[in-house]
Amino acid sequence: MSDSMKNYEVTFIVDPVLSGDEIKATAQTYVDLLKNENCNIVHVD
Repeated sequence: MSDSMKNYEVTFIVDPVLSGDEIKATAQTYVDLLKNENCNIVHVD
């Protein structure tokens, strides 16, 4: 990793009535969006 690369941590809150699959789909939407912007995802929890 170069010194000029910036690291960010993103946290988002979802409606607790969503199912596990809906939560995973929401998280995947954000992962896809970031990857489309050439971001490197290092961890998803």
